[in-house]
Amino acid sequence: MTSTTDGPPTWPVVAFGEWVTASAPSVEGLPSVRVNLFRDAASGIETFPPFLRTIVAYDQNLLPPFPNARFVWTARPGLVTLQQMQVVGGEARTRSNQPHLEQEVLAHEVAHQWWGGLVRPARSEDRWMSETMATMYACVFVGALFDPKDCEVRKSTWRDTWEKELTAFDGSVRDAQATSQWVDVAYAYGPYVTLHMLRGRIGDEAFFGALDRYARDRVDAPATTDRLQAAFEATSGKDLHDFFAWWLVGGFVPALHLTLDGTSGTLTSDIPFGTFDVPVVVVTNDGEQTLWVDVVDGTGTFTAPAGTRKVKLDPDGLVLARTRKVSRR
Repeated sequence: MTSTTDGPPTWPVVAFGEWVTASAPSVEGLPSVRVNLFRDAASGIETFPPFLRTIVAYDQNLLPPFPNARFVWTARPGLVTLQQMQVVGGEARTRSNQPHLEQEVLAHEVAHQWWGGLVRPARSEDRWMSETMATMYACVFVGALFDPKDCEVRKSTWRDTWEKELTAFDGSVRDAQATSQWVDVAYAYGPYVTLHMLRGRIGDEAFFGALDRYARDRVDAPATTDRLQAAFEATSGKDLHDFFAWWLVGGFVPALHLTLDGTSGTLTSDIPFGTFDVPVVVVTNDGEQTLWVDVVDGTGTFTAPAGTRKVKLDPDGLVLARTRKVSRR
């Protein structure tokens, strides 16, 4: 058994078993890696250390340096055991929805060395960040390594989970841990709202810059949802109070109905409280224009340009909605 004092404090892990081991020494800017696999599952073990370091190198382009000088991966039945934590194997998922699943699992657990290891939630209600961010970075890595569509298909699956399957539930990240919806909120709702919806609003530079800054500033205070909001506001220059209050804290997924009468547009939600905004794309002979319509206590209004030929309600899925209906009078 070994212990280490490099990097942040970690949970102790003790494991006994007969493994095949492959190691790679540390190189400049990257940790040493040791992988332990059972003999009957050790085929190709020599490829594991360099691949794990590939993930670390990618994540370090978006986050602070890897928080430990050593990285130890030990497998045992039903568990993936890391030097820092153990994660019980999750729900079965189809290969079509998660291409390159094995690589995604590795990337998810590597990302936990930042989200959960370096950046630790202050309270149970902030725990969603650890799983959501690890899921998000794994998706981005798989898309970068193989094909962007491999991350996009995951986002589509997350979206369908909440728009088509869990229509009777809300996705509040703060309440999720105490409910049966924890897995769906932390691994689908949270990643979609952050990686697709929020990133789509503020752009890559502000989005990943905020997470990098947030991870670097973790010594100042434990991780909370409020501090995460402040980090995104600092890099984007936007007021994100309504976004966080509606989508993350509230977790509401509305049914939307847009009505256009001439140039006067009305957008209604079946949830009669709160504030959120929705993109409406208007098409004229001059091209397309996106209008962000504020919906306050269930209703929002807008004026379409003269000569509008068509309106599209959130065509890129920048908000979650159980239904999207468009009517023209």
